[in-house]
Amino acid sequence: FKFVIEGKIQKMLKHAIYRYGSFTHHDVFMTASALKSYSVGLVAYALVKVFVPAYYALGKTRIPVIGTTVAITTNLIFCSWLIESDGHSGLAMATSLAALANLGILVLCGQGRLWQLGIRDIIIALAKMSTACAIMGFVGLRIQDWWILKFGIDKSLTSILGIVVFLIIGGLVYFCSCGLFGVSDARSLLKKVFKKMTGKSR
Repeated sequence: FKFVIEGKIQKMLKHAIYRYGSFTHHDVFMTASALKSYSVGLVAYALVKVFVPAYYALGKTRIPVIGTTVAITTNLIFCSWLIESDGHSGLAMATSLAALANLGILVLCGQGRLWQLGIRDIIIALAKMSTACAIMGFVGLRIQDWWILKFGIDKSLTSILGIVVFLIIGGLVYFCSCGLFGVSDARSLLKKVFKKMTGKSR
């Protein structure tokens, strides 16, 4: 969700949040580029935080150690490579790639063990929610282009209003998509909202 927001409405977001005081256009651009690089590995980083405790619960401590070692090695390699071409954004991207490498090791080395803990169902649900996020991102990109063309983003208030519009419309698109894909939590929430709106009781 965060990746979609940072990626698809970054123009409005960076102007609304960072363009204050002594922050120039250049400073805003540099900050946004780093955040965009970090967002690439955000999902992988979150999943690592889920998988590692699962391995420790199973008594399989060697796999997380291997994943961490691969992540550190990947980070060092890409830091030395990307810093020359992309600067600080390259360092952020190296961190994201390291998180992806760590996740890859955790998934590949223990599929059978993870499935025993119900991880398969979690991954299926995550795939459905990721698809819903992609749909929301597509809608958000259209909203951003229309808003910038119509109102511009030179003023912070205009950017903030554009973000509010995106969050309202994008949120509705996301939860409706999750409901259509059969994500149980989203479907239950939509049912409760529908009952409140129609005044129906159980």
